[in-house]
Amino acid sequence: MNSDLLISSQFIDAHPVDAAGILEQLPIEDTAAFLEEVSPRVAAGVMERMDSMTAAKCLGRMGVNRAAGIVGSLRLEIASLLLRRSDDRTGQVILEAMPRDLAEPLRSVLDFPEGTAGSLMDPRVFTLFEDSYVKEAVKQLRKRPHHLIYYVYVLNRDQVFTGYTDLRELMLADPNLRISSAMQTDMGHLSPRLHRTAILVHPDWHRFHALPVLNEKGVFLGALGYQTLRRLQHEENRGPKGEPGTEAGTALAELYRIGVAGLLKWVASTAGSPREGGR
Repeated sequence: MNSDLLISSQFIDAHPVDAAGILEQLPIEDTAAFLEEVSPRVAAGVMERMDSMTAAKCLGRMGVNRAAGIVGSLRLEIASLLLRRSDDRTGQVILEAMPRDLAEPLRSVLDFPEGTAGSLMDPRVFTLFEDSYVKEAVKQLRKRPHHLIYYVYVLNRDQVFTGYTDLRELMLADPNLRISSAMQTDMGHLSPRLHRTAILVHPDWHRFHALPVLNEKGVFLGALGYQTLRRLQHEENRGPKGEPGTEAGTALAELYRIGVAGLLKWVASTAGSPREGGR
């Protein structure tokens, strides 16, 4: 990685909102070219803050393996949004290039209309069967802590939601008892086809930080967390998009200048040149 690209990569990693505003002003081809050169994690960080249509167009101009790597690094709700914004062929090709454990959750949320609880949920959250023992549950949780979203959701063997517990209660419970003895049952739920307007006013947000998404038979499909709720609230209330540079602040003005200069210099030097792996 040359020095200009390194500086630009460090800049967008530290200030993804500012970088998103800058990249949106460049031609799509140049933005896509730049995002192909930085790491998938850095590219994902800035694409999450870009206009979704612009970000989707960038994916369509990248090599499929690079696009799949970036989509796999995005938060699930953002990944599904960008694939919805892509044309059908591009979205399908990207999904086919992704590892199955990343593609399957995406397919499950893409089955639901955009803006519904089913399209916004995370189907990968940690669940336990009610007849499991606490000690087994704790062992499983330690192997998969990144799938924990506020609560542990408890199911019967038909995958029907029966209750929940939180991490503290689970750790304090007798390890030789079954999960059913440590769970509570007073949690509300969301229908997968509930629209965002109804999601926002659901009364159980006053009591819980995440709610299960259940089908008409009570089968657990996933969960929708408070972070997603706050994003929906922000989208309902936001004003015009701010100008680039609002996050960097005056103390970082020089870093901002160098970062932008490096990014634009690199794009200018590579625009129009053939890139290996592009489509």
